[in-house]
Amino acid sequence: MADQYTTPPITSCPPISHLQTYGMCCPFIFTEEENDARTCINNLQRYPITWYRQTSLGEAASGLTKEAVNGAECVGIDRAASQRAVTGASSFIDGMLGHVDKLLGTSTKNVDQANVPLTIVGVKAELSIVDTEEYGPAVLVQQLCDNDSNRQTQQQSLHDNGRDKQQNDLPSKLIPLSKIATISPGYSLFNDPTAGGIKLYGRATSILSSGEELLRFDTLGGEGGNILDGVKDSLFPVKTKPNEYVDAIIEQLNNLVKWNRRRIAQDVKKGRVGVVESKNGVVTEL
Repeated sequence: MADQYTTPPITSCPPISHLQTYGMCCPFIFTEEENDARTCINNLQRYPITWYRQTSLGEAASGLTKEAVNGAECVGIDRAASQRAVTGASSFIDGMLGHVDKLLGTSTKNVDQANVPLTIVGVKAELSIVDTEEYGPAVLVQQLCDNDSNRQTQQQSLHDNGRDKQQNDLPSKLIPLSKIATISPGYSLFNDPTAGGIKLYGRATSILSSGEELLRFDTLGGEGGNILDGVKDSLFPVKTKPNEYVDAIIEQLNNLVKWNRRRIAQDVKKGRVGVVESKNGVVTEL
C-alpha cells in the first residue's frame, strides 16, 4: 500500500521549504543546527536503499494481486498474463486456508489476517525527506521498479505530479520525524539477511521495550558529508557496498530528528502553534 499525504502549498512556507529557500538566499541568518539540517535534507533526497518491508497473510490473500501486477509491468511482463497468474495464486492460498480450517476445525476468516506476519522482503527503494500537511517533515520511502527504463518513467511521473499524487501503485511508507525516537544500527544474532543496516524506532512504552519498529533498511548510497557531496551523489550515483556509510546516515537522520524537535518547541514557545500528541505517538501541529 502507498501511504498518502498532502504537500503543503509553498506560500505557507513549510519547514523544509523554509530551510531550502532561506539557506540559499540568507545563509547568514541560519544557526549551525539549521545549516546542518539543510545539508542532511539535501543529502537524503532520493537516497538509494534496500527497504525491508513486511508483508502479511491478509495482503497475500487479498491485496497482493494489484501490487504484483504492477510490479510485473515494471519488469516488462504482460499485464493480463500477470493478472491471471496472481489471481490463480490468490485462489490457491484461499484453498489452502480452507483445508486448514477443515483439519483444525477453525475459521481463518474470523482472524485479523492483516496483523499476521508472513515474511519480510527486501526491495529497491529511495528515501527522501519531505514536507507534509498532516505531519510536518517526514521520511518518505518509495519502492522502485526493478527495470531501469520503467524506473526513470516512474521517477519522472513522481517529480511532475508530486509524490502525494501517488501515480504508481508500488508501496511507499511515510514516517513523521516527530514519531522517530531512536535510530540504531541493525544487527541480528542469527545472521538474518533482512535485519537491515539501520532501524528506526518509535517511542518506547516501557523500560524493557525499544519501541515500535518503524523502518529497517540497508544504505546503498554515498556518505554525503556536505551539500556538494549530496549533489554529486545524485548526479553521479556512488556504487558502494551495502551499509558502507551506515554511521554517516544515522548521524544525519539523528540531526534531522533533533532539529525537528527544537523547531516544534520554539514554535510552541513563541505561540505560533499548539501541539497535540496522538495515541500513536505522532506530534501534530495545530
